[in-house]
Amino acid sequence: MSSFLSQQDDRLAVLRQMLAGFDDGRSKSLFCLASALLPVQDLKDTVAMSRAQVNGAVVTDDRRSRALVLRTNLKEVAGSLGIDLRLRK
Repeated sequence: MSSFLSQQDDRLAVLRQMLAGFDDGRSKSLFCLASALLPVQDLKDTVAMSRAQVNGAVVTDDRRSRALVLRTNLKEVAGSLGIDLRLRK
């Protein structure tokens, strides 16, 4: 039980990083869904990779560009794992 709670704490920490650094006001649902479905290590790796891409190529003040980088990377990782990050209503 404690390992599950620890994993959930890790997911929450990564989600907070995504929202603090990449949220453009329209990506919260995708970020929440990704943090719930993707493995924790893949989430951490994707956020780190996105940060490196943003710091290297994108204007860091442009929230939309930052969010686009993370959204694209999350969708690629999810696709490689066979996970669909679309909300179904």
